[in-house]
Amino acid sequence: MKNLLTLITILFVPMMSFANIPTDHTPIFSLIRFMDLASVTSSVIEHHAANEELYNTAVEEYNQYQWSSARIKFNQYITDTHLAESDYVYASVRLIKAKLNSGDYISAIRSIDYLLHCVEMSEKLKQDLEWDKAICYLAVNKEKAQKLFSDIKSDDGSSMQKEACAMVDLLR
Repeated sequence: MKNLLTLITILFVPMMSFANIPTDHTPIFSLIRFMDLASVTSSVIEHHAANEELYNTAVEEYNQYQWSSARIKFNQYITDTHLAESDYVYASVRLIKAKLNSGDYISAIRSIDYLLHCVEMSEKLKQDLEWDKAICYLAVNKEKAQKLFSDIKSDDGSSMQKEACAMVDLLR
């Protein structure tokens, strides 16, 4: 295809320049621009398919409890893909759960804090993330965990209030 474009360019551009037609407005350059657009569009579609495959592989590894490889793939998916906010949140939550399950509590806490403070989400998801954050703190700072569980316990709208009551009692 490129050889054909080269041949057309060699044959027609010199003739059009003799006719006092601006070479950047010729039909051949419109065709070349269209061909470039088509190749860019094709690249975007291929990139999207590759990212979808990456996401599916990450979910599969997550479901098979392969936390380390799932983390790598979710992180790559999040950083390499232009995501809608809801897709970003969903993939980020999976990444956080993989971090928590692999024992990387500090990184999970940082990711939770980022999501809670920088991204809009449902109240239920916020409550779930606060719970996960308290669970992470159990491993790194029991006093902070106790405070977070107490906060959840005192939140009448929390879906985790009963569980938080039990955790506060256990931590005394």
